Amino acid sequence: MRKNFFHFRPHKPYQYLQLINLMHDEFTLIIEKLCQSDELSRSEAISKIKNLDKPTFSILRILDKVNYNNSRKPESVKNKNTFSISDEKGGKVMAIISSAGRQNTGLKLSAFLTNILPQINSFSMNKPGGYTYEEERSLWEEGKMTAAFLKKVASMLEYPTFQSSNYELLNSLSRDRERLIELLEEKPHLDKEIVIKSKGSGNSGTLKSGLLD
Repeated sequence: MRKNFFHFRPHKPYQYLQLINLMHDEFTLIIEKLCQSDELSRSEAISKIKNLDKPTFSILRILDKVNYNNSRKPESVKNKNTFSISDEKGGKVMAIISSAGRQNTGLKLSAFLTNILPQINSFSMNKPGGYTYEEERSLWEEGKMTAAFLKKVASMLEYPTFQSSNYELLNSLSRDRERLIELLEEKPHLDKEIVIKSKGSGNSGTLKSGLLD
C-alpha cells in the first residue's frame, strides 16, 4: 500500500505518519459524505459503516480493506478521484472522493519562494471543503496562508511535512529560501508548477530539505 500510494520504498517514521494522516482525512470525508447523502447524524453514519464488516464491526478494518484493494487495483484514469465501498450483496453503498479536485495554479515554486513566502507570517483557520486558489491568494494579501498550501509546497521541495508543525515548515522554508531559489535556477526541471487540492498549526524548527542535502 505504501509503495503504490506514495511511490517510495524506504520505511521512515514520517512516512507512517503520512499514511495515518491520510487515513484520518479519508475517514472524515467518508463520514461527511454519508451524513449528507443519507441525512444521517455522525453516530448513525459510523454505525452504518461498521455494519459493513461483520463480525468485527471495525472501521479500521474496512478502511484497510478498501485501501488495500485500491492500492493493488488502481482505478482507471477517468475514475481516479473516486472509489466506492460495496455492501454484502455487491451494491454500491457510497462514493468517496479519495483525492479532492486538483488545480494547477500556474505558480512555479520559484515564484512562490520569491514573491509570496516573504510576506507570510501566520496561518488561516481551515474551512469545510478547503479554499479555492483565488481564496488562497486573497489570504496572502493579509500575510496569511492555509497550512495545506504550505505543506504542498514543502512536500514538493522534499521537506518532511508529516512530522513537523506548520510553523516549523514556514521557518525552515524562510531560512532556506535563497538557497532554494538558487537551486531552482540551477536545475529548472525542479521548478514545477504547484498543483493543489483542498484542505489544509504551531513551534519553530530547522527541517532539512532532501533537495539541499
